Amino acid sequence: MTVLIIILLACAVVLFLLSFMQKGNSKQLENEMEEIASQLMQENFELKKTRVYSGKYIED
Repeated sequence: MTVLIIILLACAVVLFLLSFMQKGNSKQLENEMEEIASQLMQENFELKKTRVYSGKYIED
């Protein structure tokens, strides 16, 4: 039983340390998500600006 607890504790420490090593990837992902959000907002603005129905501009 003690051996099992020690093994689980060692696994927990290893996984905890690995989680810190993967933080660098999240920065790149965050930058990509910000870029996509910015593009979507710009496209949404363009669609709202140019949306025409029967020659009249429609507002939401």
